[in-house]
Amino acid sequence: EDLTKSTIHGVKWSGISLLSNQVFQFVITAILARLLFPKDFGLVGMAAIFSGLVGTVNDLGLSSAIIQRKELDNSHLSTSFWASLVMGIIIFGIAFVVAPFAANFFEKEIVAPIIIVSSIGFIIGPFGVVHRSLLSKELKFKKIAIIEISATIISGITAISMAFLGFGVWSLVFNGLVANVIKVILLWILSQWRPKIQFSKERFKELFSFGANVAGTRIINYSTANVDYMIVGKILGASSL
Repeated sequence: EDLTKSTIHGVKWSGISLLSNQVFQFVITAILARLLFPKDFGLVGMAAIFSGLVGTVNDLGLSSAIIQRKELDNSHLSTSFWASLVMGIIIFGIAFVVAPFAANFFEKEIVAPIIIVSSIGFIIGPFGVVHRSLLSKELKFKKIAIIEISATIISGITAISMAFLGFGVWSLVFNGLVANVIKVILLWILSQWRPKIQFSKERFKELFSFGANVAGTRIINYSTANVDYMIVGKILGASSL
């Protein structure tokens, strides 16, 4: 009975979060579309194709493994935290190296710094991976909804303010970064779990055996969903994209 109530409560708040974020994101994007040029969105889209592909393996599928696993202790959680953080740093390094090649591919020099700055999110995000997974596992979707909605509103206001001040394409870049920072801060506030300085190879193998399949599926899905954007951006340019 308690599980049924928690599930219904969770579905309700998931719906509220999804609908609210869609509405707020639509309004924010509409305002930004009036303040910025189409090419600004296209440039961010070009950068997102490459940084997004790298980011699909950001947490190695460990967040899904935490939610799925029935028996879980702090060793699993701390191991996941540090593994995700190290992977985030590695992915940032990869994005830093790939950025110039992506810029050459699209023949747009500004794509390189956009990828590099956007990829800072790969280092920020892992700080909240375990916290969010635990909230999901415990069906605390009200807290997740509060986090998601707050991040969307605050990052949107930041982006609109930057657009008004003439920051152009960087308004869109910092929209994503600010959202990541707000989410991590709120996750640490609303979740009582804290990582310990411990790492277990055995625990990592247990989680990664499941997470690897999730990460592999994400890569395949992302590639098939974005290959057309890559072609459009390459052939027709930023504004068309």
